[in-house]
Amino acid sequence: MNDRAKSTETRIEFDAQGKPLMVSHATDAPLTSGLGAVVEIGNAPAAVVGSSGPTKTEHRMPNMGQALVPMPLTCTVRTGCDWFQIDGRAVARPSSAVQVPDAVRAVKTDVLQTENDFFFVGDEPVVRGK
Repeated sequence: MNDRAKSTETRIEFDAQGKPLMVSHATDAPLTSGLGAVVEIGNAPAAVVGSSGPTKTEHRMPNMGQALVPMPLTCTVRTGCDWFQIDGRAVARPSSAVQVPDAVRAVKTDVLQTENDFFFVGDEPVVRGK
């Protein structure tokens, strides 16, 4: 597992009669853009507020007669550790808030996962990009 945002999101689909349905989809997004340019941790750039990446999982196709409401399929780090910054932006940690493609709760915490077990800020490891 590389550092990434992983969670289950709720998407809106409509059935053949136009009734909205709430359907769960998995998100698995490595952070690939907007990363800290100055600091590398284990040969990977540090993730900071604004770092983002597309989900690598296939969001399940709607069933026959259903239509999916389009949503962006990226995850973006929204908060970080304000007292430790890289390139003037707060560093991302597992507890950072992340915007995900979820119709119900678009900003979630504790969705960032990391393999970094050697560079900590406070009591949490720093999340890295790809």
